[in-house]
Amino acid sequence: MLCTENIGVCETCRERVPAEHVIRDNQVYLIKDCPACGKTEALVSSDAARWQKKRQICGYDEEKAPSCDLNCRMCSYQGKHNPRMVFVDITNRCNMNCPICIANIPGMGFEFNPPLQYFERVLDGLAQWDPVPSIKLFGGEPTVRKDMFDIIEMA
Repeated sequence: MLCTENIGVCETCRERVPAEHVIRDNQVYLIKDCPACGKTEALVSSDAARWQKKRQICGYDEEKAPSCDLNCRMCSYQGKHNPRMVFVDITNRCNMNCPICIANIPGMGFEFNPPLQYFERVLDGLAQWDPVPSIKLFGGEPTVRKDMFDIIEMA
């Protein structure tokens, strides 16, 4: 049973690909179909009825919901809109190395630790939006950055 269709990111090549939620055996799966890498699926919920109830509580209507292309600034939905909340990764470094974490260097395969100028540019851009979104800093363990308080002050 198909519930909705959207855009996802291929875990292998990182390209934007068609994605859909599928209910099978009372479980909800996210299935992505990458033309280059093939289909992948991930369990979203082990209880399809609970997953659907949460969508109803939030007022989600799959018939009215537009497919998102992940390009908010160029979106034509309702005469353009901006996200109300933006998550900004400040690092993927961590001093814990939890085996289940996907936001760490071993899990990602590279170190993400941009300079302050990167955050100046990102945060200056977000400040131009109306309304200005709520900024959430996260990723890895943010406290391992020596300049974390500088980033917080900028935000």
